[in-house]
Amino acid sequence: MTPGCCGRDAYWYVHALSGALGAMLAHDDGLDLRQALTEAIVAARARHHPDCSTSSATTGPSAAVTLARRRGDFLDYLVLGDCTVLVETGSGVVDRTDRRLAGVAPDVRAAIREHLQGGGGYSSQVYRSLLAQLVDAELAARNVPGGYWIAAEDPEAAAHALTGTFPIGSGPDEARRIALLSDGFARAVTIFRLQPGWQQLLSVLVSGGPASCLAALRSAESADPRGLRFPRTSPSDDASVIFCELS
Repeated sequence: MTPGCCGRDAYWYVHALSGALGAMLAHDDGLDLRQALTEAIVAARARHHPDCSTSSATTGPSAAVTLARRRGDFLDYLVLGDCTVLVETGSGVVDRTDRRLAGVAPDVRAAIREHLQGGGGYSSQVYRSLLAQLVDAELAARNVPGGYWIAAEDPEAAAHALTGTFPIGSGPDEARRIALLSDGFARAVTIFRLQPGWQQLLSVLVSGGPASCLAALRSAESADPRGLRFPRTSPSDDASVIFCELS
């Protein structure tokens, strides 16, 4: 967990950032998504600073961001941080995932997996030491060239977001459905293999709804509490999904 600089934590920051984004996009629905995120980061920073004398680029609250906007007959998306956007077109599901965070400290991540596969568990001192190393490495790589980018103190991070646009319709390259996934929800595919791929996950979202997917994910986490079968950096993770039919 990233050390905080004050009582205004990630939960507070998500609400401050999303509120600013909502207000800006409601005022101008044609605003470039990177520009909207830049301005929202500045607005959230302005709310954070008056009550915090120790905030910095490495200790302030932060959040991964994924956005989707319908603009007439077009769908715009933005991804920043460890999130995934799934867009179903007439020819299949296209995934847009920001993998830069996952590329930080690969040796430490490998050591955590090896430790868990060996039965060390999450309560051991070895795991705690490795996790502390990973957190330090992630802090050092946050919002710097060659590292990863996330919404935090520096509005420059928005310029590094992944963005794109799809026409909306039923053609082979046109968007029909979209899902926005947090990294924790994406674990259903990336770690636990509850579905073999993104197409299957999206199909389950359509047929069973997000609640059933989340219940299956939590069940899989509970069935492997020590990370022995599915080694992962944390036994459980926050899981969020937004699913939308575009027709």
